[in-house]
Amino acid sequence: MIFNNIQICISQRQVDDNLVDIEIHRKQFAQENGINFSTVAIPNQVHSNITQWIDKPGIYQNTDGLITNNNEIVLSLQVADCVPVFIYDEVAGVKALIHSGWRGTKDEIVLNTINQMIKFGCKLKNLQIHFGPSICQNCYEVEWDVAQYFDKGSLIQKNTKKWQLDVQNEIKLQLMSNGILEEQISASGLCTYENPQCCSFRRDNERSGRMIIFMGKL
Repeated sequence: MIFNNIQICISQRQVDDNLVDIEIHRKQFAQENGINFSTVAIPNQVHSNITQWIDKPGIYQNTDGLITNNNEIVLSLQVADCVPVFIYDEVAGVKALIHSGWRGTKDEIVLNTINQMIKFGCKLKNLQIHFGPSICQNCYEVEWDVAQYFDKGSLIQKNTKKWQLDVQNEIKLQLMSNGILEEQISASGLCTYENPQCCSFRRDNERSGRMIIFMGKL
């Protein structure tokens, strides 16, 4: 998917779930797509609701989202069921890339990111938001210790102990409750659990690996 002059690039190649293999894969995938790796910015994801405004490439600790108005920076992260969220304001020239698992979603990481973007001149009406591949509601079973934090519209009770959680819908509800219109939001529709070409921690556990994502002027 392309936001005018901003492109999204997602690798579905399986890669071992360890830091060395992930970083080797990231560099290879960057080279395959003509990306100068010295322009890439990467969050050290910790399942938080923290995002950072950045103005240079590099690795950023203890954060799950990056925001920049530097057109030369390519944002990157890794996922295996959690929702990668892409936000772009073409008018302000600001882009953001967010890792939103159930914890980050519970703590409204996407709204936190948008609030930061507004401080730097973005307007709600100009935001375009896209959800990349993630686990679908039918495949994501949770117990009440997780389900209790989410809107009933994002839950289906499967039995007395299990609920099926739609993380993408929860993010969408948060956005629309805070002034974002439905037409500003799009989604890939691809379930990482159901698609064997995607990395899924819920399906493959420690063997799942990670999908690498880039967002920027590729």
